[in-house]
Amino acid sequence: MSRRRGAELPKLLQQAGWETVAPNNGEQRRSWLTNQLRQRRDAPGAIDALVCRLADRGEYVQRNEPLAAAEVTELLNSVLAIEGFEIAHNQGRPLIRPDKQPENQEQQSPGVMLHVAMADIVRDADLAVVRR
Repeated sequence: MSRRRGAELPKLLQQAGWETVAPNNGEQRRSWLTNQLRQRRDAPGAIDALVCRLADRGEYVQRNEPLAAAEVTELLNSVLAIEGFEIAHNQGRPLIRPDKQPENQEQQSPGVMLHVAMADIVRDADLAVVRR
């Protein structure tokens, strides 16, 4: 799975339904994207739409990467599982839903809660603070 160039990121965000996306004028990809995410963290559905766009099989057809959507979905699900969500596909379209625990797995006791900070699982400090 290849990385997107900085110049490709505004188009990705626009295809996720984001309006008025600032162009990336040579800024480092990570810094630019982090700023975009921070600006929209309170916009209802904006981050969800981007996550779904990243997991959409159609996103990778023109990139000639047929397995990339499955790889990206697996990576995203590993992060979303911490919050109790997962990406599923309904009629070929990705959606975020509450994580379904396998029936053969024991239910966690309601008195036990996992507490973890995003900074504990995300190496990049700038990205770790995007989600409050």
